[in-house]
Amino acid sequence: DHMMLYDQRQFESGPFASWRVPHSKPLSFCDISFSNDGLYILLQTLDGITFMIDAFTGSIKHQLEGYKNEFGSVLQASFSPDAQYVAMGSEDGSVHIRSVADPRQEPIKILKGHGDPVSVALWNPRMLQFASGAETVAFWLPRRAALDQAPA
Repeated sequence: DHMMLYDQRQFESGPFASWRVPHSKPLSFCDISFSNDGLYILLQTLDGITFMIDAFTGSIKHQLEGYKNEFGSVLQASFSPDAQYVAMGSEDGSVHIRSVADPRQEPIKILKGHGDPVSVALWNPRMLQFASGAETVAFWLPRRAALDQAPA
């Protein structure tokens, strides 16, 4: 229930930041990633919950749910290069795109293209495109205007 950040150059000194991730039940964390601008951290669990955390204060900005993870799969999510969107896989074979600024915390798009659980959804670090991986790999080239419209 804690997240600890270390400076690898001074690992022996212990974490330079440590935050509690409050939740009503014990969680199993499986993946962590930072936004390119360094403002946010995505902390994923095997329990179908992804936390978007302020990288400086440790406060939870959003608790992202609604994607399928009934079997405790490791589903890797990532931020777009401009830190405006999050792409995350789902056990139902879909990819959920979420807006970082959207307080409703609902997907703005749900993309279908896999028949198996999507374990990886990674953005290109320089362009507005991403790849998702299941039994197959799909490359996505979303239009910004399509992402900025109402939820799917």
